Amino acid sequence: MIPIPRASRSAPARATVPENMLYLKQLGVTWVSLGVSPQNATAEGFTRMREQWEAGGFKVYNIGSGVGPSGSLHNMEE
Repeated sequence: MIPIPRASRSAPARATVPENMLYLKQLGVTWVSLGVSPQNATAEGFTRMREQWEAGGFKVYNIGSGVGPSGSLHNMEE
């Protein structure tokens, strides 16, 4: 995993809409943790979300959801 610099601000984020991105930028957020819906809980969905947020100038440090077999699906090392 990429270490998050101490001076960076992070926030949970849901929808990739310009208003959300603008608001988070105004708060000084640089890193986001993304949640997904069952429809987007695929490798393609994760990649698409990451690319959208990175295109908006953010860095993604986590993508997780409550759709896995154990009720939680995360892209973190075990």
